[in-house]
Amino acid sequence: MKRSLFALALVAALPLAASAADGISYNYVEGGYTQTNTDGADADGFGANGSIAIHPNFHIFGGWQNQEIEDTNVRFDQWVHRLG
Repeated sequence: MKRSLFALALVAALPLAASAADGISYNYVEGGYTQTNTDGADADGFGANGSIAIHPNFHIFGGWQNQEIEDTNVRFDQWVHRLG
């Protein structure tokens, strides 16, 4: 039983080991849906995040989210940025 579990774990980890050999890339763009639930009004909207490597040891990360509160015209934006 223990040998079969070990073999299964080893086979499951093989794709991760292969991707780790390529190195880590901090260049990406992603988008998504965001939702805030409260006891009062709820809000929902969309967002985007990304990162770019400008030097092997220096990266810029950023993100933006926009939400609108249900049944109102109240909208709000959230900006996130950091250097790494």
